[in-house]
Amino acid sequence: MFIACTYAATVEELSTHTVQENGRNPSLLPWLLAAIVVSPVQTQVGTEILTDVYIGVEDVHVDNADHVFDFVAKHRTIRIEDQFKALVDRGEIDIAAASKTGIGQRTIKRLSRLLDAE
Repeated sequence: MFIACTYAATVEELSTHTVQENGRNPSLLPWLLAAIVVSPVQTQVGTEILTDVYIGVEDVHVDNADHVFDFVAKHRTIRIEDQFKALVDRGEIDIAAASKTGIGQRTIKRLSRLLDAE
């Protein structure tokens, strides 16, 4: 079992903990069965739990940390930014107000940047 014990808004960010730069050579990614990021976010109606999920695949070929990030991004089964966008579209999250205070403000700021990048 690999427990990252770190803050990550997405599974891609979490996956960077499986690579050589953290003293692991080779990457642990080929042995990673699944990775889940759970982020509580304050909405206008209460706390919503957003998730990001990666299920490992059999054929993993990665050369460096950048490839790990891209590989995991392509193989996620549940995308946290899709859930976040749905909350914003429904008006349940006011990004400007929510990123100032409340549960998940750090996550909201990061996910807002992902939406801006799309």
